[in-house]
Amino acid sequence: MAQFLFPDEKLKKISEDGYQLYQVAKQSCDAQDWYKAGDKYDATYTGLWGDVLFSGVQFGTPQFAQTGLDFMFFDLSQENNRIIFEKSLSAMREKVIVSCEFYLKALEINPNHFLANLQLATALTAALQVISGILYWSKALQLNQEAASRGLTADSMASFHRGVATQLVILALEGNQAKMLTAIKKVDSNLEFFEQMRIATDLLKSSPYIKSRIKDFGLK
Repeated sequence: MAQFLFPDEKLKKISEDGYQLYQVAKQSCDAQDWYKAGDKYDATYTGLWGDVLFSGVQFGTPQFAQTGLDFMFFDLSQENNRIIFEKSLSAMREKVIVSCEFYLKALEINPNHFLANLQLATALTAALQVISGILYWSKALQLNQEAASRGLTADSMASFHRGVATQLVILALEGNQAKMLTAIKKVDSNLEFFEQMRIATDLLKSSPYIKSRIKDFGLK
């Protein structure tokens, strides 16, 4: 069986509360418990970091001022703030890996767990994974169309690359091939989008478990 990326010591360091729920899930082998553990690690479903994780936004730029994260960095030294931001970004990306692993584990046990499908879909789309995002958004819509539609609409209005990725998912789900091809051609010229997608893809693939459960990464 494919393994999770991080050892227990690292999981505890990333989130002590999440680690406690992870221990419960390991003992119970229950989909709901794995979902709860994933939710505790999740950095994309709520909060300000979800749009920023794979945005390519640099600290101190006009784009950074749009993130709403500036209140978190109040050191008098801009260089110190930049370093703190980059470390925080790296830590949040690690949380994305763990949350995706645990949501996938929940779905391995119960493929019809709505919230695990929904939050995996939004995490993958935040990581600019359009193909796999389509799969889990589609399943979430089948299970609870009203709630999933609200989530999809909210994510489509996200800032930076996340909103673009979600809009591509929506076009694919609508089956509008002409609009989808036009949108992809437009994205093809966005080198920063593909660079951030590559970073996200490499991170997700670094998990043996994610790689064993998701076959297609990226946009096409």
